[in-house]
Amino acid sequence: MSLTPEAIQTLVNNGNAPLFLDQLKNAETSSQVIAIPSEYKLQDLEAYQECRNSLRGKFETNVIDEFIKYNKDHAEDGTKTFVDADTMKAETIFDVGTRNKAGHQRHRASLSLKQTAPYKALLNLSGSPMPQKEMAEWLEDYSEFLTAFSSDSQVIDMDKASAAIRDLNFEVVRGSERQVQDFSQQQSEYERVATKTKEDLVIPAAFVFTCEPYHGLKLRKFEMRLSIVRNEILTLRIKRLEETQELMAFEFLEIIVQKQEELEMNTPTYIGEF
Repeated sequence: MSLTPEAIQTLVNNGNAPLFLDQLKNAETSSQVIAIPSEYKLQDLEAYQECRNSLRGKFETNVIDEFIKYNKDHAEDGTKTFVDADTMKAETIFDVGTRNKAGHQRHRASLSLKQTAPYKALLNLSGSPMPQKEMAEWLEDYSEFLTAFSSDSQVIDMDKASAAIRDLNFEVVRGSERQVQDFSQQQSEYERVATKTKEDLVIPAAFVFTCEPYHGLKLRKFEMRLSIVRNEILTLRIKRLEETQELMAFEFLEIIVQKQEELEMNTPTYIGEF
């Protein structure tokens, strides 16, 4: 009499059944489990319990105070907060656990700071070539956030600054230069754009844009340099933008840490992702 592979496997399974059931009995799992006689497949019975074994889900908000409030209500041992400086986002993982008893990391809260409308407009403008007329209109639209300066750092009234941009005249100037040295002679031709405006107006050289960049952060001043790209095309570029963005990221971190300390929360907070 010969045995089929299926019959041999059945004998093996039946022979190991007592050992398997003893191990299952002493496993001390958080969920109730049952051995189903189909290769002893484990079936989680959490779906049939009155309550879940643990909280699972993700809370998302754009408001710092709501993020802190949720953290306060659900903090437990091992809770940690991570701040992403590049995206201006923060995430709290409540069930990280500890080094000796790691959690499943299925309960989280996320905070995404929202850029304000003026700051979005500023970023969209920075470094983008713009026709003279559109530049003047943009300056008029956002004049309440702007301060204009002349080349000698004198403040210019914004109405006059936008008018000076609107009335700019461009002239192409051509000429030549000659250099004579002891043993050589060089000659070159050049072409440049000369600009002028009405006599009673001063062409602004720079601007300062003051706004709240993200909801919940303090007012910041963004210095901008005015440049002429070519005939009737201008640009405004934010100076040292990356440095300012780093400062905003550290301010974001400090706000979160400060608000947690005010509520006597001891949640570790880090700059980075997890």
